[in-house]
Amino acid sequence: MKTKIFTTLLAAAFIVQACDTKKQANDEHAHHDKAEMHDGEHMHGEGQAHAHAEEMNPDKMEASTVSKEQLESMLSSYFSLKDALVNTSAEEAKKAASDLVKNLTDEMSNLKSLVSGMQQKEDVEAIRADFEKLSSSMYNVVKANADKVEGAVYKQYCPMAFNNKGAFWLSQEETIMNPYFGDKMLKCGKVQEEL
Repeated sequence: MKTKIFTTLLAAAFIVQACDTKKQANDEHAHHDKAEMHDGEHMHGEGQAHAHAEEMNPDKMEASTVSKEQLESMLSSYFSLKDALVNTSAEEAKKAASDLVKNLTDEMSNLKSLVSGMQQKEDVEAIRADFEKLSSSMYNVVKANADKVEGAVYKQYCPMAFNNKGAFWLSQEETIMNPYFGDKMLKCGKVQEEL
């Protein structure tokens, strides 16, 4: 009887040890999965990034003060770009991006780079992805220059954009016309804020 109890306890100890070793291996594997390669050179842990990663982060871009005329020109071109994406037209979007680049100030070099890149893209979905970043930057510019805005500007949001990640855009009309889905889900969205 003592032999059976000893054997059972010994087997249980081995099982517990094996499970603990497997958990540690899984934890180490999960840690490596959270790290990301950057330019194929070295690893970054979760939450780490180089300073240059912030350069294209629209939330970190300077919200430049612009003249009333510059703001009106920028918004006009931005709204044309939004409308082109509502119509799912890459050609119209590229033309509107070209107009917008001309209206951006020299201090907005990161934004100019983003919009210039949009002009080179043929795929409307790729342009839409950049439009999300552009919208965040334009929101910052409009907020910084709120006293110069003529008429209403609406911040509108679609929770289903980009595989349910959600994204917003600016509009001069309260009616929802979704640039991220075009005619697939034209009315998907809601007004989040009137600027």
